[in-house]
Amino acid sequence: MSIYDRLNASALRLLDKYGKDVLFTRTTGGTLSSTTLKKTGQTTKTYKAKGLVTDFEKSYSDRHAGNIESNDKMLLIDSQHSPVMGETCPDGRVVGLQPINPAGTLLATWVHVR
Repeated sequence: MSIYDRLNASALRLLDKYGKDVLFTRTTGGTLSSTTLKKTGQTTKTYKAKGLVTDFEKSYSDRHAGNIESNDKMLLIDSQHSPVMGETCPDGRVVGLQPINPAGTLLATWVHVR
């Protein structure tokens, strides 16, 4: 067992203890109607992940002016789930992802939602 496997187990344990359930919804497929310009036939998948929700720190927002809006949130999601861009959760729509992945072992993912 490598150090990263132990870190992953610790991260999962801490998120399970202190995190909250975050419900993600992924909508895929469908076709665009040329007459109504609306998508039809889409499928929706919902899954629950453990995560920690936080606001952006002021210093981070100042450094990245223009990329961070006042209502943006940052979620730390467990390694057992992999959100993708465009998914939705109660805190907003996923607009950025930053996996924490040392030596190929996914520990968690920072998810930027708006």
